[in-house]
Amino acid sequence: MSPDPPRNTKDIEASFFETDDYDGRPLPADHVDAGFDEIELSVNYAQPLLILLVAAFAVFLAAEYYQRFLYFFTPSELIEIGDVEALRGDSEWSDGGVIDLPTNRYVSLAGVSERLTSSGDTVVFKLLGTHIYVETEQERLQALAAPDAMTWGEFTDSGSARYYHDGPGRLVRFDKLPRSYTPILRYYSDTYGVRYCGVKASEPVNTMYRSREERARLAFFDEHGREATDAELREEIGPSCETAWLMHADKAPKSSLVFVIIYGIIASILLFSGWLLLRWGRRYALSRGS
Repeated sequence: MSPDPPRNTKDIEASFFETDDYDGRPLPADHVDAGFDEIELSVNYAQPLLILLVAAFAVFLAAEYYQRFLYFFTPSELIEIGDVEALRGDSEWSDGGVIDLPTNRYVSLAGVSERLTSSGDTVVFKLLGTHIYVETEQERLQALAAPDAMTWGEFTDSGSARYYHDGPGRLVRFDKLPRSYTPILRYYSDTYGVRYCGVKASEPVNTMYRSREERARLAFFDEHGREATDAELREEIGPSCETAWLMHADKAPKSSLVFVIIYGIIASILLFSGWLLLRWGRRYALSRGS
């Protein structure tokens, strides 16, 4: 059986495109194959959902670390607060024990530790007599516990050693901290029975505050023969929550450079997500018009 005779390129191309009038010449630029009109434009409806989820996560990260991002642009001049013992009276930063400290600023303060909590290489401790906490590294804590330290040999009621912190860092209010700090803040709220502003207190702590307010209302009614206003109640028992601060020891504004870079990446992700959504919207509009 003899082999089929060889076919030229024109015959092969004509057979592939199933047309008898294809002559091998380039098609004009404005040529449109009539068969394309019969092809239905498909749309992936899961794509915008995925894009929105990625964009939502990027927005969540931006909100979580917004204060760290802003901290990079704060003045690098150190704000001297001094020994926190002075805050219990009248000072530049307190009025009758009511403390008003800057937040998200580079400050320097000193004080003695009251209770310490550790997690990995990080430790957090409360400064005695205040609602100011310090976060530092385990290595630095060893230096604070050296034999020549001011608190050498002193112990807290819980049996842990006392430390004397004196140095700079980033001071930020509890209500400005990211959610990753919620467990440690809740721990100290439960430990001291204090409702901190910006921290969701546990039910036992809330019950204690409600009970104290109710007793104060009854006592006021017995004395004055009328219900106490909110202002009068606050004057009797103090604020409904306590303002507290966390100091990130040794963290200057320039230490937040990484968060500026992260924000740049987040901005790129959001812009790219917006472009993808517009591209999907155009494809969807074309599919509806076809």
